[in-house]
Amino acid sequence: MIDFKVNDNNELVFDDGQLLTVSELEAVQQGLRQKLNHIKGEYFLDKFYGLDFFNVVTNKKVSKDSVDAHIKKQILDYPGVISITGYTSALNKATRHLEINIKEIKCVSGSFIFSGVI
Repeated sequence: MIDFKVNDNNELVFDDGQLLTVSELEAVQQGLRQKLNHIKGEYFLDKFYGLDFFNVVTNKKVSKDSVDAHIKKQILDYPGVISITGYTSALNKATRHLEINIKEIKCVSGSFIFSGVI
């Protein structure tokens, strides 16, 4: 898997005028971060891309276990991801933020730690 490299603001990264790319493990890390920060239906080319943020993540009628299951499924369905271990999350429904920490995401090309707020 090869993709254009983006920074934390999802802006393309250049080095001396050359567009940088990411591959393998770095591409999976970057892709997961982007997918978990997209709201389902927001991306006009794929209405199913991203988290079902309003119906699942911030819905007061949905249990935390269901939210966690939704997040885990999104991660495990990402190309190249094999397994996740040590998943924890904290949902703040007042601010509509979800903090996720994963001890290991195992991929075809290696493994990495994931931590972020969505």
